[in-house]
Amino acid sequence: MATLTFCFAESGHTISLINEESLEALKQKLHEHFQINPNDQILLYGPNFRALEKMYGSKVVMDNLTVFVYDKRVVTESSKLPSPINCMPARPTENTIPLFPLPLDVQGTGDGKASSVAKYILDELDRLSKVREYSEQCLAAGKQALLHLQLQLKGIEGTILTVQETFKSFQKSFEQNEQRLSTQQSQHGNLILNFEASLQRMQAVQLDPLLREFVVQRRGSASPLADPQPAAINTLYDCINADKERAALGKCAEIHYKVEEDFRRIKASFADLTHRVHSFASPASVVAQSGAVLEPMEEMHATLLAAVGSLQRLHRRIVEQDWKVSSQDPNDCPSDASLDLIVKTVIAYDRLQRTGERCTGDASDGQLYVGDLYINVGLIVSFLVAKSDEIEAARNSLAMELYRIMRKVGQLQSEFTHKLREEIEWMKKWTSSRSDYFMKLKQIAGLPKVYSELLGELARRNHYNKVFDAEVGLFTEKVANMRANETKQREIFMSTFGRLLPPIFFESIPSLKEKPPYFSASLTEKQRLPDIQVRPADLRSGSEGDDAGPSPSRAVESGDARDRARSNSVVMAFPSLAGLGQQSGGEELSALDALALQYNQLAY
Repeated sequence: MATLTFCFAESGHTISLINEESLEALKQKLHEHFQINPNDQILLYGPNFRALEKMYGSKVVMDNLTVFVYDKRVVTESSKLPSPINCMPARPTENTIPLFPLPLDVQGTGDGKASSVAKYILDELDRLSKVREYSEQCLAAGKQALLHLQLQLKGIEGTILTVQETFKSFQKSFEQNEQRLSTQQSQHGNLILNFEASLQRMQAVQLDPLLREFVVQRRGSASPLADPQPAAINTLYDCINADKERAALGKCAEIHYKVEEDFRRIKASFADLTHRVHSFASPASVVAQSGAVLEPMEEMHATLLAAVGSLQRLHRRIVEQDWKVSSQDPNDCPSDASLDLIVKTVIAYDRLQRTGERCTGDASDGQLYVGDLYINVGLIVSFLVAKSDEIEAARNSLAMELYRIMRKVGQLQSEFTHKLREEIEWMKKWTSSRSDYFMKLKQIAGLPKVYSELLGELARRNHYNKVFDAEVGLFTEKVANMRANETKQREIFMSTFGRLLPPIFFESIPSLKEKPPYFSASLTEKQRLPDIQVRPADLRSGSEGDDAGPSPSRAVESGDARDRARSNSVVMAFPSLAGLGQQSGGEELSALDALALQYNQLAY
């Protein structure tokens, strides 16, 4: 079975599970870990946020995949705002933690007064123990909340990073197709803008008289229904249907500007999408603020513990009647163990609890007040409540931020997999398919150059036909001479040695009495071309337009070179002919001339 890693996007918590046979069983197992109902689970695997559901039933290997688990109630448009999270202890009431201590009775003397003060201290220790318990609960809940905030922050930052990395792959494809379509739009726009200028250049190109005469004759004889008075053809412009081409131009312009409008909209949409992908604000400050709240809470808790310790020592001194003798322990509180000083200390503490004011004694009371007892329980409780509210506010603030980010992630994911992908496919489509619409415009723009190349091609073909006819005639004559020589040789043989041969040889070789076979050149119908003769030096490069291939002048110039190369190949095939290729005057013969010369020399 495949092992899958699941990352809960809200908290960043990651677990590894063995894949189940069915998606329903897998979602039930995830429900046990993440407490998200199966119907509310969105399972996507990266990097392009593909749905895990599509992999079930397919043959795709699902081992070692990382699957992101989203809560549909958070990421969908119809989801409600998250409810406030109560992560801190309930606020104390008068019944749980009284704001003020019980009344202090310091009437009487000696043991009676000591007993009253001791009971007051016990009651106050009980009240402080409740405050300490509440403080400990606040600290524990605050630390747990901070840990949860840190996990949420890690999950949020991981989700943001995944979205941005996914966007990079789409961005690369978008920019490549955008560049191609932008280049094509520029080229097509130039064709549209320069259409009339191209027509004007065609009007300035006069047709060759021989070509014009040839075209007119062919058009007149092409059909019995042809116009007896066809329109005059004098320029290259007359060779096209300008009205039809202008109609095609209107259609191309309509397509071009519609594509341009959609293209601008797509680029603006992509720019906005790019901004939103990179505008995620990390809520790290919320987590840092929560961490800062815990420090003063810990300090206040330490102050409370010190106050409890001081009251415990005072109570022990009264119970053990150490106040009757001077204490030698400098750490005891107070240093003067007399009952009067203990009572004054307790009275000062009580006044501080009820009014928030410190006692102002005279100089003799300089050692009366103990710093650890300079606390006000009501203020401590209020402080803890305020800090708890700050932690809950931070927790709820991060929950709201998480909600907004996950909503944004959900929207971006939808745009990646649908809108952006469709826009990329749209650019691919128009880049590859619109060329057919604009082919006519390209032909119009390049027609002057194409016409120039046509003249060169006709001249080259006429040159070829002449050389071909001459070569065929020469070759036919040479073969006829060779046959005449062969016939003469056979007649000489038959009139001399042939008469002496026994009949058996003529019976076995009947062709000994036959003449050489006849040769006749069989050619297809001669091609009709305008008799355009253009010397290579007279050819010039045509008008602006697409490159139509090698220049006809180069083709004409290379015709003789090919003939020479063909002759040289014959010589190379028969090395014995190489020395026979020169006459006494130094004139170079063709390979066929050399072959005929060799035969005559051998025959005679």
